[in-house]
Amino acid sequence: VKIRSQIASNLDLRIGNIATPLIKNINPDNVPILTIGFNSKVLSQNKVRSLAIDIMNELKKVPQVANLDVHGGEKKALRIILDPAALKLRRISVTEVKQAIVANNLKIQAGLIKNGFNTHLIEVDGTFLTPQTAANILILPGIKLSDLAKIEESYTEKTSFVWVAHSNKSPQSSYYSDS
Repeated sequence: VKIRSQIASNLDLRIGNIATPLIKNINPDNVPILTIGFNSKVLSQNKVRSLAIDIMNELKKVPQVANLDVHGGEKKALRIILDPAALKLRRISVTEVKQAIVANNLKIQAGLIKNGFNTHLIEVDGTFLTPQTAANILILPGIKLSDLAKIEESYTEKTSFVWVAHSNKSPQSSYYSDS
């Protein structure tokens, strides 16, 4: 409170286009105490990401572990390639297909469970995880997504870059995201 009032009382001293300072509270539980970098000369970045997620899932089982994140590589995603001829034949618009996909691919936060030092987010995950589950989405009565599109496993588009550089003194990790 003292810092905020001191800054507020001196805002008139700003010169030029200096923006109002942004003051945030920091939760010590959200500050990393350990950053681990993984790389491979043989595995793709997406395979390294997949293995890092497996390790993260094991570390989540350790008592009093607060937050774990994986950065780098792309997330798994399904690529849906619509067949324009099939859409035209059945008189179905891209918008109708999109609405059916969105309606069947929901992930909803249901609440929190607090247990001592740990807080667990509860989610209801109704997302489809495989091309087979996506293929069975009903677009209109009697018409499934597989009747209108090719569905394949893929990855999201690249939106961030992560690299780990080693020097003689210590490893350094960097993370950049444009999203």
